[in-house]
Amino acid sequence: MHNLRTFFGKTTINNEESENFNFDKIYLEYYKNRNEEEIKAKEKPYGVTIIKKTQTGKILEIEEKEITNIINKENDADNILKLLVAYKVTPIGLDDVLQDLVSY
Repeated sequence: MHNLRTFFGKTTINNEESENFNFDKIYLEYYKNRNEEEIKAKEKPYGVTIIKKTQTGKILEIEEKEITNIINKENDADNILKLLVAYKVTPIGLDDVLQDLVSY
């Protein structure tokens, strides 16, 4: 299996933007995943990954969520990623958001 992860975009959440003030900043990175074997088989080859880095003082905590095989077309995957970035979706909310957008 040959999976490729391509950087799509990033955003930041400051503690003023959140109800939770136990952090200084949250950095979110969004990636488009592509499974080369699934492309050949035309079996929903595209997925997404979100990496969340929470900075509290000098401590950096990292959380990652990857969901594969959710969509057939690359353009649709790009559109989903645009929404994830725009609404600053975190790894914990990824499942719920994707269920609303696509049936995976």
